[in-house]
Amino acid sequence: MVKLIIVGVWGALISVITFVALSQSQIFADGSGLEATAPKIESISTGIMRVPIMADQMPSGYVLLDLDVEYDRQPLADMAGKFQSIAIDEAFRAVYENMSIDYKNAKKTDLSGLLKIIGERLNKRLSSGAVKELRIKEFMFVPPRNAPKRQL
Repeated sequence: MVKLIIVGVWGALISVITFVALSQSQIFADGSGLEATAPKIESISTGIMRVPIMADQMPSGYVLLDLDVEYDRQPLADMAGKFQSIAIDEAFRAVYENMSIDYKNAKKTDLSGLLKIIGERLNKRLSSGAVKELRIKEFMFVPPRNAPKRQL
């Protein structure tokens, strides 16, 4: 009987010592200080955009483009609601204004350059380095429809 009491006291003592040691080493701390400084990466999709490619005031075709944009939410806390529309605007402008790419025969390097331009424009417009990565979900060049002429 005495042995059982000694084993019980010894077990309780070990439990208390273990609890105190773990509390002091903060193994079970919530880590909220680390989360405040870590970037909060989020992703948005621009949806499919139809960008006309103009030649002599007539469309020579359309680029269908859908992008995924990963960004750090913390620098854009006050603009988070507007970020998607800003990303769509900058992507549209970059495609529309870029005449150096032949979209009919677009190469991988052309698209990489286009993504780089869009990312730089977004970071410049938002005055932060919030944009982390851009990915193309869909890219397609569509020639314009030529409506048949009716003779009366």
